[in-house]
Amino acid sequence: MNCDDGLLCTIDDCVPQTGECTHAPDPCDDGDQCTHDSCSQQTGCAHASVQQPGAITGDLFGADKATYSWVAAAGASVYDVVRGPLSALPVGPGGGDEICLGSTVTTSSMDESNPDEGAGVFYVVRGRNACTAPGTYGFGSGGTERVTQTCP
Repeated sequence: MNCDDGLLCTIDDCVPQTGECTHAPDPCDDGDQCTHDSCSQQTGCAHASVQQPGAITGDLFGADKATYSWVAAAGASVYDVVRGPLSALPVGPGGGDEICLGSTVTTSSMDESNPDEGAGVFYVVRGRNACTAPGTYGFGSGGTERVTQTCP
């Protein structure tokens, strides 16, 4: 008995005792967390590599002036947050004037420290995942990428 339904995105099975055919969706899961798995009726299973996260966007401070939040970056599973004094701009590479506030899986971070009187601070965030190099901390007004080794 032939139970092949001719579709690329199903797992076809036949039960010889009853003559029944079953057709289950094929998840195309290759078991690799670093690929996005999909199935197309035209081409079958596809496994696209997870991409490096893009730059963080939509960043803003909360009304409490201690919560910093941003929009999730595609491909990011964790975020690194760096704080530094405005006097240390441009950002990087991290000569002791910047502080890594840590890593978070959420899209916000809280910093309850206060800058010195008359001084300000900057925050930069990058996305990371387990599959690629970390994303970027963004770009300065001249188009130069912000680079720091403050967070691992």
